[in-house]
Amino acid sequence: MAAHEIEYIRALRKGIDTCKDGQLFIARKRGDADVFTVKVVRTHGRNPYLPMKCDGTIESRVRAEQVALKVLTEERVPFVTQLHRSFHDQGSFYLMTDYCHGGDIQNRVAEFGPIPPEHALFYAAEMVEGICGIHAAGIIHRAIEPTNVFICADGHIMIAGFASAHSENFKASRKVASGIGPYQAPELVLGWSQDSSVDWWSFGLTLGFLLTGMNPFEDEADGVGRSSLLKSKILHRCIGAGTFGQIDVTLVDLILKCLERNAASRLKDEGVKRHAYFADV
Repeated sequence: MAAHEIEYIRALRKGIDTCKDGQLFIARKRGDADVFTVKVVRTHGRNPYLPMKCDGTIESRVRAEQVALKVLTEERVPFVTQLHRSFHDQGSFYLMTDYCHGGDIQNRVAEFGPIPPEHALFYAAEMVEGICGIHAAGIIHRAIEPTNVFICADGHIMIAGFASAHSENFKASRKVASGIGPYQAPELVLGWSQDSSVDWWSFGLTLGFLLTGMNPFEDEADGVGRSSLLKSKILHRCIGAGTFGQIDVTLVDLILKCLERNAASRLKDEGVKRHAYFADV
C-alpha cells in the first residue's frame, strides 16, 4: 500500500502535538468502504497533512509502536486495537489501525457523566483481560488512561495508544517522552526502572475515573504546564477510602491496591483478575 491510496476523511484530536505523536485521521483505502484510524508521522521532507518535521527519536518511537502492534495483532490479544497495515515513504511513516466509532472513555464521561457501576464492571473486566494479554505478549503499555480506552459500536472496549509502549522485541527507550501525565505511576514520573506494574497503577486511576469522572491528581485549577505540582501530587498526595466518593467498598479496595506507590507491593495481573470485585464476572 502507498500513501496516495489513503483517502482522508477527517482529523482526530485537533491540537495534538504533531511533533510528539504524529497526527491521527479517520481514513479509508480508496475504493473501500471500511474505515480505519491512520497515524501519520512525518520523518523527512514535506507532508501536506503535517506541517512540522519530527526528529529521529520520534521515528524510533513510531517504529517501537509498530513492533508492539504487530506482536499484539499476531497474538490476537483481545480488547486491543489491531494493526491492519504499516508502511513508510521518503517523508512519513503510516500506521493503520482499528477505528472505534464509540469514542474514548474521556469524552464519553465528559458528555454523559460517570459510567453506571454495572457497565463499569463490564468495561473493567475487559480492560483487565486486554492488559493481561498485552503483558503476556512481552509489552508494557505505559499510557493506560481514559483517552486510550475506547468504547466500540458493539459495546466492547478497545485499548489503543501504544506510542509509549515498551516491547521486549524492540530496544526502545524506557523513558516516556511525553512528560509527566496524571495517569503515570510514580516510578515513571521519577524515571526509575519499571515493569508491567506501571499499567496497573494507571488502570486503577482509569477505573476510578469511570465511576466518578475524576482523577485525584488532576485539578482544573492547577492550569497547564504545572508538571512539578502534578509530580508532587502523584508522589505524595494521600489516597484513601474517601478519595473516590461513595462507591462500592470492594471496588475501592481494588483501586487502592492498584495505587500502591511501592511497585513491588502493587496488585497486578493475576492478582487483579482474582480480586473480589470480579467475583461475578
